[in-house]
Amino acid sequence: MCGLSQACRAVPRLLLLGFIKRRCRSFLCSFPGAAPSTAFAMDGLNVSIAFFFLVFGVCQVLRWLSKRFLSPGTHGCLAREFAGSFQLCTSCLELRMLMEIGPWGGGFGLDVVLTLLFLLSAVHGASLDGASANPSVSLQEFLLLECSLAATAAKLLAQAVGAGTGWAATRLCWSWELTQLHFIQNLIVPECSSSIHTSLPHAAFVEGSCSFLFHLVLLKVRQSHPLYRVPALAVTVTVLTYAAGPYTGAFFNPALATATTFHCSGSSFWDYIQVYWLGPLAAVLGASPEGKIPITPDCPEVMRSRNLCLPIPIPSSTVPQHRRICKDIRTSPLGRTEREFYLGK
Repeated sequence: MCGLSQACRAVPRLLLLGFIKRRCRSFLCSFPGAAPSTAFAMDGLNVSIAFFFLVFGVCQVLRWLSKRFLSPGTHGCLAREFAGSFQLCTSCLELRMLMEIGPWGGGFGLDVVLTLLFLLSAVHGASLDGASANPSVSLQEFLLLECSLAATAAKLLAQAVGAGTGWAATRLCWSWELTQLHFIQNLIVPECSSSIHTSLPHAAFVEGSCSFLFHLVLLKVRQSHPLYRVPALAVTVTVLTYAAGPYTGAFFNPALATATTFHCSGSSFWDYIQVYWLGPLAAVLGASPEGKIPITPDCPEVMRSRNLCLPIPIPSSTVPQHRRICKDIRTSPLGRTEREFYLGK
């Protein structure tokens, strides 16, 4: 039997067209009880791993070119976020394909997919070059006074474009049907169903809880050495995906969820908004330090100077005034050295 509702619904149409009998001899829905060959499973897995390496290489080249030829602001707010979202979206879509089709069409279990998820999360954390590739994280940076409103809006735009481009590029790769897994995925994509497999309040709670825990861990390790930060975030993503995946898909990334599942049938657009946008937004607000949302800072000049995308230096003549105004700030995520630098101490 099929493990996925959309695949099962697509089987009668595919059988009538004669595609499966002609192109996919080991398709399990057509031959119940048949086990896929080891060569078939390994070929599909090897192509997917090669796809991951190709995406990583392309994004690294894009980051290098943007850093070399673009201004720091354009690189930080646009090119870096676009590359990060593109890399994250394409990898996630290919990995979800392995997770959905692999157990019954590829012969490998959930352990293989979770191992790939951990490795990919670690690679993403080490290669994003400071980009968040997540609208929730960008909003968190804005609330923590690390980025201006204009820079945050530019990041959100770049993330949306990167996720959409990643979806289109992955669909193009599937259409080439390089493996039997891609062939199956290309056939069932029009029949995709919603990733929400529970009641709407429960789904919103699950997605919001995952986002809340992820942001808490991120706030805790963001100033740590990458040797500790990258594995910690990778383990967090893997555990949360394993726990919440059967209910909502465990995206906790609005841009990624929009590109991946918003076009699927089974839930309305408002349902998707509540689960994948409002849930993470509430999590970001709840995870802000001490429960405070510093939208109106006591020291706007220092906030602008912390802007990671468009830095504005503080005039030396105003340093004493800034030291006096900002000496009581308690929610700054910056380390002691950076804080003393910005306050002129």
